[in-house]
Amino acid sequence: MNVSAKVDGISCRVRYENGIFSSATTRGDGHAGLDVTAKVALARGVPPMVPAFAGRTAVDVRGELVIVSEDFAPIADRFQNPRNATAGIMGQKELDRDLLKRVSFVCYEIMGGELGKKEQFARLEAAGFRTARHRNLALDPEKDYTPEIAERLRAMAEEDSGYATDGLVLCGWDYRAEAKYRPDAQMAFKLNALEGESTVTGVDWGTPSKDGRLSPVALLAPIALGGSTVSRATLNNLDFIAEKGLRIGSKVRVLKSGDVIPKIVAVENGSETEEIVPPAACPACGAALVRDGVHLRCPNEECPSRRFERVRRFIERLGIKRVALKTVEDLGLDSVEKLLTFRPAPGYKIQAQFASDLAGKLFSASRETLFKAMNFQGLAEKMLSKILDFYGLEAVEAWDRDPADDFAERKGFPKDVAEARVAVFKAGAKENLALLRLITSDPRWHGAEKEERQAAETRGAVCFTGALETMTREEAAKKAEEAGFAVRSDVSKALSYLVTNTPDSGSGKNKKAQALGIPLLTEREFLALLASGGPSGNG
Repeated sequence: MNVSAKVDGISCRVRYENGIFSSATTRGDGHAGLDVTAKVALARGVPPMVPAFAGRTAVDVRGELVIVSEDFAPIADRFQNPRNATAGIMGQKELDRDLLKRVSFVCYEIMGGELGKKEQFARLEAAGFRTARHRNLALDPEKDYTPEIAERLRAMAEEDSGYATDGLVLCGWDYRAEAKYRPDAQMAFKLNALEGESTVTGVDWGTPSKDGRLSPVALLAPIALGGSTVSRATLNNLDFIAEKGLRIGSKVRVLKSGDVIPKIVAVENGSETEEIVPPAACPACGAALVRDGVHLRCPNEECPSRRFERVRRFIERLGIKRVALKTVEDLGLDSVEKLLTFRPAPGYKIQAQFASDLAGKLFSASRETLFKAMNFQGLAEKMLSKILDFYGLEAVEAWDRDPADDFAERKGFPKDVAEARVAVFKAGAKENLALLRLITSDPRWHGAEKEERQAAETRGAVCFTGALETMTREEAAKKAEEAGFAVRSDVSKALSYLVTNTPDSGSGKNKKAQALGIPLLTEREFLALLASGGPSGNG
């Protein structure tokens, strides 16, 4: 049997094409995750070339992104723990090279099912990867699992790996990794210290999020789990409470996994328990709460908590991390307009630092970055980016046609889904465009100058539209940036080329590019331009 440490980091799949590192994605839903190629390229433990993979169209290596103890020590004053540091660094919109060099890729699998586990580890180590701590044991866990074996596994699980782990992964000698991203035929061995029993003493319903949702948390009699005291556990939503049969006084089994909030995995009710009664009124504004699917929600758009949370999220999306909701509340920043007029109180260093960070991000951000950071109720960040990247900001400002059909056809969404998403987008666009104009009319805003300066220092600016044949949009953008091009999502006078495989389609972007005299290139022509070194400068 092969036994390896269960690495507790951010799951990541690294791809090599013909032996060359080509891309990296997080797990996501198992089919499509977040593209982190540019960031992982700067992390440790990812060889740029693996000669043993040469001649193969694609080889995927699976592992976790972590920060090992020695790399965390110098930044311990900036982050709560290594796992939070990894998540924060990988979540930043901008590439922080110094911080990314502290992230390591610890791998444990060559996907595809061709090699046994032992040979996978051998090949990964020979190629220069850092692998999860592992060893082979001569036992069959289904037949030989005894208290002695359990104790031996426990001792192995408690060994210091230099990075966070939450148990072991066990599999047979001949285990071959499935091609799927969530493989089976493996068994996890978790430390019992990460589970414990407690009693529900109450429920904290919290305050509304930017969309008005309340996120209930169970209050527990304190218990020690994994070296820390646990007194809270997530309750997810109203259906979770009902399905688990949770009540005040319920005896519960709590599971702590990594550094995220613990969860309740089992419930036992005795005779002396009380029903959990959801609040009727919003704790922040007093409005009557409504049930929205499985969630309890405050419908008041002007709820103070919702306003403060929208501003906090806006700040966070601009790239200013670790700004707590209480900080935003204490400063009275319940609107973007108040951000523009904020001045730190004399003698308050924390406020002065916040003002400096805010000015540095807010007034140097591009129009597109500002717009994407704004609140669109009912629209996830990823969908907002898809819609905005598809149409471009200038087209959104015009809205001279109903774009739902186009979006459905090009993005592969059902027409009704596309119409619903675009309708939500359009509903929030008018107010957010007004905020955008407010920010960009401020004399301190220099985002346009920054964009123009960056474009002048490159070979020009390029925009991609429509479907690509040989690569994804993200891969195309990466190739363009590596070749010295700035990548834009809309068509403007500053654009050098519009890349489209359908130059005669009559789409809005094609028409606008032709009207502005911007050259249209097919995908093949653009790749040839990159290969040739091509003309530099605008146009």
